[in-house]
Amino acid sequence: MDANVAGQPDTAEFIELHDNPFVTLEDLSIVVYDGATDLVVGAYDLDGYHANAGGLFVLGGPGVPGADLALPADALPDAGAVVIYIGDAVDYPVGSPVTTFGHWEAVIYGPVDPGLAVLNSGTPPLEDALGDGEGPSNQRTPNGADSLGALYLFAQGPPTPGRPNVPLHHTEPFCSGSANSVHPEGARLFLLGSGSVVANDSVILVDRVPDQLGYLVAGSNPTALTPMGDGQLCLGWPNGKLMPVVAQNNVVRVPLDLEALLYVSGANSLWFQFVYRDTQGQFLNVSEGLRVVFTP
Repeated sequence: MDANVAGQPDTAEFIELHDNPFVTLEDLSIVVYDGATDLVVGAYDLDGYHANAGGLFVLGGPGVPGADLALPADALPDAGAVVIYIGDAVDYPVGSPVTTFGHWEAVIYGPVDPGLAVLNSGTPPLEDALGDGEGPSNQRTPNGADSLGALYLFAQGPPTPGRPNVPLHHTEPFCSGSANSVHPEGARLFLLGSGSVVANDSVILVDRVPDQLGYLVAGSNPTALTPMGDGQLCLGWPNGKLMPVVAQNNVVRVPLDLEALLYVSGANSLWFQFVYRDTQGQFLNVSEGLRVVFTP
């Protein structure tokens, strides 16, 4: 989604949906709220539409080539919410207040009035946390992930309406996590931020983790699996652990000082795992491993 594009009027705004190839969008509507008033400023019926062969469907302004459903210029306020409702657009007339009736999923981008928080269970607005409201678009990572509105599965990258999202950095998992008290597949890792050493804005996010003490481990290479509690450590030597942190709501964020980490490793790649306490088994577990290739 890209709601705030440089220049006036905003003609390159777009909303992109992702699902299975050719899935029908029957009985769904897209509703846009203004973050200053909490009132509907646009509603678009999706009856008769379906996703393309890549599972994508784009609602776009006059400057978005190949949009499946046309939006007028400035259709998206600079701060607000885009909501998928089960129902017809006529049920959400312009000027009507925020409602959760028929609500399926919402993305809130800010800063906005607190009244919109009911749409996303209090999840912070995107641009408040991700930073740049005008340049890149807000994208789910990995491409089209089912985030259920979760902020931590969004990143910012070059706008690519109608095409797969392009991350600003390269990541790949390299070993599996183990079941814990929160999720049968264990804790997983994501990289937020640009992945740039100069920007130094990168954060490792861990989700599906118990609300217990843990610490991030960074290494310069992977290695054979070493049992650790109910999990396995997959990092080679040298490796080092960062400051201990406590998860909240099964999520933890660990800021990275890339200049220091990459100076120690002497490479542009790092391998990460999160070691944490649990309330079951051996009371200790390890997340999946994540390799990140950073840019200058």
